[in-house]
Amino acid sequence: MFDDPRLIQAFASGFAFFASSLLCFFLLTAGRKDRSARALVFALATMAIWGLFGFLFEIVPTEKAELARSLRIISVIFIAVLTASVNNFASTFYEEHIKVRKVSHTVALSLSYLISFVIVFFLLLDLSMSSGFMVKEVVLASNGALEPTPGPFFYVVYLYFFSGTLLTAYLLWKSRVSNSPFIKNQVTWMLLSVVVGLFAGGFRFATWYGIPGAPAIATLAAPIFGIGFFYAIAKHHLFNIRVITAEFLTFSIWAFLFLLIIFSETTEQRIINSVLFLATVVLGTFLVRGTLREATQKEELAKTNTALKNLNQNLEEIVRERTGELTRSKLHTEAIIENLVLGLIEYKSDFTVLRVNKAAEELLGFSRSNVVGKKITAENTNTQEPSSLAEVMSVDSDHESLRGNQAPALGITSETITQYPSPKNLQITTFRVASEEQGQTEEHGQFVKIIRDITREKLIDKNKSDFVTIVAHQLRTPLSAIKWVFNTALEDKGVSDTERTEALRSGSQSTERMIHLINDLLDLVSIEDGMFGYEFKQNDITKIVTKVVENMQERAQWKMISLEAEFPPEPLLPFVFDESRISLALTNVIENAIDYTPKNGSVRILVEQGNNEVKISVKDTGMGIQESDMQKIMVTKFFRSTQAVRAETDGSGLGLFITKNIIQGHKGTITVESGENKGTTVFMVIPTTLQEADAPKLRPQTQKVSE
Repeated sequence: MFDDPRLIQAFASGFAFFASSLLCFFLLTAGRKDRSARALVFALATMAIWGLFGFLFEIVPTEKAELARSLRIISVIFIAVLTASVNNFASTFYEEHIKVRKVSHTVALSLSYLISFVIVFFLLLDLSMSSGFMVKEVVLASNGALEPTPGPFFYVVYLYFFSGTLLTAYLLWKSRVSNSPFIKNQVTWMLLSVVVGLFAGGFRFATWYGIPGAPAIATLAAPIFGIGFFYAIAKHHLFNIRVITAEFLTFSIWAFLFLLIIFSETTEQRIINSVLFLATVVLGTFLVRGTLREATQKEELAKTNTALKNLNQNLEEIVRERTGELTRSKLHTEAIIENLVLGLIEYKSDFTVLRVNKAAEELLGFSRSNVVGKKITAENTNTQEPSSLAEVMSVDSDHESLRGNQAPALGITSETITQYPSPKNLQITTFRVASEEQGQTEEHGQFVKIIRDITREKLIDKNKSDFVTIVAHQLRTPLSAIKWVFNTALEDKGVSDTERTEALRSGSQSTERMIHLINDLLDLVSIEDGMFGYEFKQNDITKIVTKVVENMQERAQWKMISLEAEFPPEPLLPFVFDESRISLALTNVIENAIDYTPKNGSVRILVEQGNNEVKISVKDTGMGIQESDMQKIMVTKFFRSTQAVRAETDGSGLGLFITKNIIQGHKGTITVESGENKGTTVFMVIPTTLQEADAPKLRPQTQKVSE
């Protein structure tokens, strides 16, 4: 069988007809809505007709040469149509995926249609008039096969066939610029299929007309049909074994019955086979459509199931993300609440504590483990630990004003004083918050108390008030004296020189007191601003003490107070300290001793040499200091002892505060010993081991008033 060239070509043509028809039917049922698929259906249908007439040409009896010639001309007609239809498919595929229609492509495709039309016209003319333009005659070759003799214009068909193949390959190649990897793979396989299939078919075509070429090569035309398989399967995802099996089986039966019709020997057999063929076509069509519908439904259900699974996964992912965001948000809020410098207490309307933060624990002196989840009421004030908490909870405990639409937006603010764990002034703001529990009524809401320690603010307010009071009192007396001096100077008559001199001396002293007060205030500002610097260098402490005592002698004599300084027998060696600061400290202490000592009293300064230190003590016989005031005289600004206030002596309450900062700036110590009506002794210890680099070279920015 395979030694007969005619049978080989008949088999190849029949297989081309069978495979092309099957693929055409497959695409019509599966991909008819796709533009590229419809273009491919037309090309496959043309190929099937070409294969059919080629098959009929091969099986026609050798004695019917004229019939064979007509069949060959018809098959060549469909070769021309096939070339144009494949060009059309390539152009459609390019436009569909690249989304661009070029003028050059349109011109080339139009030219292909025109050439195909001209070729078909001459072939029809040759068929009807036997002109021999394309096919002259069919002769019996030496191998027993019928072979047509090519006419003068046959090579136009040959040239058009291969030119169209090149145009198809070019358009498909240009489609590879798509960004889709799927399209690139699809084009690659189609290029291989088109090139191999059409060129293989061309070898068979050349053999028919006496052009050298092995007939067996024609069987390689089958890969051309891989275009349809690849396109339908890859593009439409319809690789369903049941559909393919049903179509293949149905079409195989149709092909078998069709061959029976052709090879029937009698008319009666042809009629019977034709009826069977028509019945099989109808039944097969229903079978394929039913199978396809079932496969399509299953595929749609599978897609729907996949979509639902994906949707479920997406929803789960969204839920996880939202849950994570809420968790992070809650943790963030909890961290903010926990690290607030303000105390926070959240509780129910029945005063059951729900939440407290660290600041509230520290301010009120309790542990959250002892109060959270418990009712804290006024009864707990007798218990030490939650006593302050109970006091705070009782502030604004009537929540009626916090309910309803008329509730203050910023809550209600009150103040209270607690004693545990230490005395504090607290500002408490109470407001209502939305409850996390469902079904919560207005009467059963949740409340929050924000607690702020205003002890320092109260102290600052008190210091401001004391400052105004002291400054006003201290300035009023010297200003009155200065006013008296001016009035005395203006009165020329009746004022002796002695009286005028005494008035000027009093005015000078009043001015000096004002300057001293202002300098104390400036020093206080420098200390609190961190600008109270020191300039350490080597100095003689004996000279400094002697100079201060000499400057204070006039003040002491005016009060008839004995002022003496005593030094060790051996001279004190110079050491490093700030001369101006130590002078100021000594002046403040000695001035206080003179001011708070009554007439005929005494003030004694003793300088002693210690181990790497100098100890200076200032002892007076004054009114002394009560024991209750001893803890405040050096740490509280503007503080004056009860005895000093009672005696109505002058003073700002800043002298010992400034002195303490100076001695501590020299890494020394200052202590006070006193008793009511027993006098006072101030001890100042200054180390002698300081170096000039031990203190920063910083001077205060505020300028003192020149004395």
